[in-house]
Amino acid sequence: GGILMKQFKRLIIPYFIWAVVILLIPLFLIVSKLGWVNSYKSLIFPGVANAFGVYMMTQFMKDIPDALIEAATIDGCSQYGVFFKIVMPITIPQLSLLAIFNFTGQWGSLTWPLITVNETAMKTLPLGIASMKDLTGTLTGNIMAASMISFIPLLIAFIIASDKFIEGMTLGAVKG
Repeated sequence: GGILMKQFKRLIIPYFIWAVVILLIPLFLIVSKLGWVNSYKSLIFPGVANAFGVYMMTQFMKDIPDALIEAATIDGCSQYGVFFKIVMPITIPQLSLLAIFNFTGQWGSLTWPLITVNETAMKTLPLGIASMKDLTGTLTGNIMAASMISFIPLLIAFIIASDKFIEGMTLGAVKG
């Protein structure tokens, strides 16, 4: 068991780190061609669709009973009707959970905003916190205070969406 875990850490974990870094250049080229550099679009849209979200939603939608979709079809619902009237209401807790995960990931991102944003007015909180220095060095107390303050919007988002978050996390749970 111990040797296998060491091999896992040695081979798999670097893959996850490099996978993100390798995507930065092509993603920046796309954002640049779209004319989104120094805009909110460059900060928001690249993080919306990611592999984790696709995997999570795919796994969740596989668990929707076929009988439910077939019943809606038999009742005369079109494919769009089935999607918007049956599937979408069922997936709202999962979509809410995914939105919280994406918001949290984007909120704390340092590397991507550093690449896509040049204007001071567009800099994100992590960029501002990272640049908190004076002539004598890093202002540790100020950085700690700013980090705590930057956590407040995440806390508010969680409080507002906590019911959907918990529902999304427990929707696939099995009662024993």
